[in-house]
Amino acid sequence: YPPVRAAPTGRARKCVKFVAAPLPYRGKVHIPARVAGRRPHGRQHMCDFKPPRAGIVNRGGAHQLRLPPRATVIYNPRAGRFNVAHMLPPVRSALGDMDWDVRICTVGEGRDNNLNTLARAACDCRADVVFVAGGDGSVGAVAAVLSGSEVAMGVLPCGTGNVWARGLGLAVPAHPWSAVLVSAAQRQVKGSERNVDLGSCNGRVFLQWAG
Repeated sequence: YPPVRAAPTGRARKCVKFVAAPLPYRGKVHIPARVAGRRPHGRQHMCDFKPPRAGIVNRGGAHQLRLPPRATVIYNPRAGRFNVAHMLPPVRSALGDMDWDVRICTVGEGRDNNLNTLARAACDCRADVVFVAGGDGSVGAVAAVLSGSEVAMGVLPCGTGNVWARGLGLAVPAHPWSAVLVSAAQRQVKGSERNVDLGSCNGRVFLQWAG
């Protein structure tokens, strides 16, 4: 795919920050240039993402409480071939063991609880990461909301195609008893943060394709 370039309006380009899982043998992720929206031989910058642990920090003689990083999981039950709601509490427990404060939200539960409103609510709550438990459509919708913010985005692939997640090297649940969502979340919080360019067509922001 060609690089996504901003229109010549002088405005900053739109991008979304992703957390990417490290490869087992290197400890860092390699996203193909065609996925990242960069030239094939361009330099790919990555910064280490190491979540802080909760505790007391002494700055200038004053003790300050350092809170654990916060994550919001947005689950779309309409995505995929089977329900994976029972896989999300183990994700919360696993990240909790890594000193993360995790909140799970489900699309359609409550008034106006769609992907956009839940993603905006996560930003308002100052979440560090928003994990999208869904397919490519859910990932694209949340990425459009988070574009330009400091909130990073992760993926818990449970859709039909999961093209974006497969490009990141994340495993996809093959049956309702799979535990791959736990490993996907753990790998991403241990990985790196990087900005990914977004495209814009007729005033609508998209991540992978428009149509």
